[in-house]
Amino acid sequence: MYASDRPVDYLIIGHVSEDLTADGPTLGGTATYSSLTAQALGKRAAIVTSAGPDLDLHPLSEVLIHMVPSQDSTIFSNEYLSEGLLQSIRTTAASLTSTDIPNNWRDAPIVHIAPIANEVDNSILDIFPQALICLTPQGWLRRWGPSGEVWLENWEIIQDQISRAGVAVFSIEDLEGNKETIDQISRFCEVLTITEGSRGARIFWADEWTH
Repeated sequence: MYASDRPVDYLIIGHVSEDLTADGPTLGGTATYSSLTAQALGKRAAIVTSAGPDLDLHPLSEVLIHMVPSQDSTIFSNEYLSEGLLQSIRTTAASLTSTDIPNNWRDAPIVHIAPIANEVDNSILDIFPQALICLTPQGWLRRWGPSGEVWLENWEIIQDQISRAGVAVFSIEDLEGNKETIDQISRFCEVLTITEGSRGARIFWADEWTH
């Protein structure tokens, strides 16, 4: 649903994407999965995103969407090799800034900032002083060259953003399983979650780890 005139409980900011896999293209991006999960839990979820006109958003038909127009969508190619995931970016949609956030959604109690291709401007953090800010910041770390092959920068480049969030979520793969790095990040987070695939997740809160 394309609408921005209704208040929301859970606001996600970031690109939805087209993910190219061996099984064919699928709708991806943290904004997709998080909004559907929030809806299933009874929250009124909304997304601020950008995509090209050809992207099939039918799976998000029950989610409120504010769409920033773009000629292209963000398209990822994911190839699973014996040595791990080879990920590349084909195209990217328009960047998202604070001016793209509908006024009626700026009072959302939970704001999930979910970049996947370095598309979310840091200024967005400034317009939600009362909200619980959740970050899945991997997209701020992603870089790619002319071939589109993706690599990750060091987490320290987003230390300021992490310190301003109520919750930050990384996967164990994002941090290459490095315990020292995880401990360093935990010093800047009120709540840090490390997802570990089928093993669930670890949560750092009040100076303690819980699995």
